[in-house]
Amino acid sequence: MNIDDVVLEFIRNARYSVHTNNLSETEEARLKALFDDCLSLVANHHNKALIPTFILCDTYNKYSAVLPVRFKRNEYKYYLLYDIHLNRINRLLNAIYFSDQDSGHDIWKLSYQLFAEDSLLEEDEVLLSYFGLNKAALGSFEIAENSQADLNFILDIQERYIIGHELGHWIYKVLANTDISSIANIGFCEDPYMLLTDIKELLSELYKAYEKLFEKKEYVKLIHEQKELVLKNDGILGECFADAVAYAIVFAYVQIKYPNNKERLLLAGQSLFLEMMNLHLLAMQHMAVVEESFESSTSVRLGFLRNYAHLYFEENGELFNSMLEETVLRYEERITNPMLECFAELEQRADNIHSALKDVDGQLNMGFILDV
Repeated sequence: MNIDDVVLEFIRNARYSVHTNNLSETEEARLKALFDDCLSLVANHHNKALIPTFILCDTYNKYSAVLPVRFKRNEYKYYLLYDIHLNRINRLLNAIYFSDQDSGHDIWKLSYQLFAEDSLLEEDEVLLSYFGLNKAALGSFEIAENSQADLNFILDIQERYIIGHELGHWIYKVLANTDISSIANIGFCEDPYMLLTDIKELLSELYKAYEKLFEKKEYVKLIHEQKELVLKNDGILGECFADAVAYAIVFAYVQIKYPNNKERLLLAGQSLFLEMMNLHLLAMQHMAVVEESFESSTSVRLGFLRNYAHLYFEENGELFNSMLEETVLRYEERITNPMLECFAELEQRADNIHSALKDVDGQLNMGFILDV
């Protein structure tokens, strides 16, 4: 068994596949071409041993990743694992955002789906049954995903962002393990070492702004603590570095495909912002849903996007800022606020079910069950 087979076997064992949905050869070819297109913007192929191998999967784990494999001689081989399941969730959230239909039914159905998928990953058969049956009882999603103009363009940008973000992680890992000059095609942005320095400075300025904005709030202490953590945490720095690479890839593609097209540039920016808000929402699924924690833990990467991506809109800065504000307001109204209410309700129901099952006398507590 060669190393590629070992990695594929590891992925099969480590992730929970969506067995009911097989990719067509056409779709596989499209995504592979998309990866090659993104890769060509950030790397040459002079050192083929370091170029990541692209692996497609469809799992309930949702998130893509870079897998470095280390050999005995301190050499590495890299794999970029692209999970298409997040694409389906993105398409649903995008459709809900742009539709004028009431979003309540689809928000509840998607919430049940997300909790059912997490229950599957956690091997909690009781909660999987409860959330899965409730999802099925709601029938089909009501908002048509394919009826909205530009939805395919938006999802294409989001796919490029996800692949670009993972390529950013790959570059970040290569920086630590080898000479980046052997593979990097840095025509798309500045030297990666300088980019790291600039990102750290930008994050520092971002948190200074947060401290000033919330200086009269009780939770400003949490912001102080988070600032120290962020500036000392290589993980946060790596995420923002990966985002910067992804933004460079996306906007380079838009400039090549739609030269001097202001509308497409702005829509690409909005697509990225929607993707970050989708990811932020998914990350909050199991967080405490209270105003203080939500406000004080404002996504670092959302703040980074607002400030860093602005560089690509120097001639359209006012339009970019206006688009961001309008997007935030509509997203909160149609998605964030109702979905956080669903998350809180479903967390409570899950607690009630577990409390019923863990009754001290070993009997089912029907009072809790009825509350569910």
